Amino acid sequence: MPEKSASKNPHHRHPFFEQLDQLWRNKTAVAGLIIVALFIATALFAPWLSPHDPLQTSLYDQLKPPVWDPLGTWHNILGTDDLGRDILSRIIFGVRVSLMVAVVSVGIAFAFGSLLGALAGYYGKFLDNLIMRAMDMLLAFPHILLAIVIVAY
Repeated sequence: MPEKSASKNPHHRHPFFEQLDQLWRNKTAVAGLIIVALFIATALFAPWLSPHDPLQTSLYDQLKPPVWDPLGTWHNILGTDDLGRDILSRIIFGVRVSLMVAVVSVGIAFAFGSLLGALAGYYGKFLDNLIMRAMDMLLAFPHILLAIVIVAY
């Protein structure tokens, strides 16, 4: 009887492939992955996807309605703003700013969280308890209230 090779044996699969299989079985995760990939692709290819320059103003094209309005045209699909800038182009280029804010804020949270976790793990009991109580106090406040207090001062 021929022996099974290690690559065919399911017990010798790499954990990465196991996680990938679980991802593809979860329809919600796949939908989220597709949406995030579309946002990233839109941000990367914004100059080619955008029909107009998002910063160019036109006093003649002020407040044009979107295409589904009886007065709307296909020249400005989502219409224009009060300065005559194309709204669709501004949305497409706005994806870049939104993704940058998301990546930077998650990066800052990751850096501070890793630093605090490493300090708590290295120094132990007293500092660990101090950091945990500070985090408990932060998490006890509603986030919107905390944001209002920070902006107010």
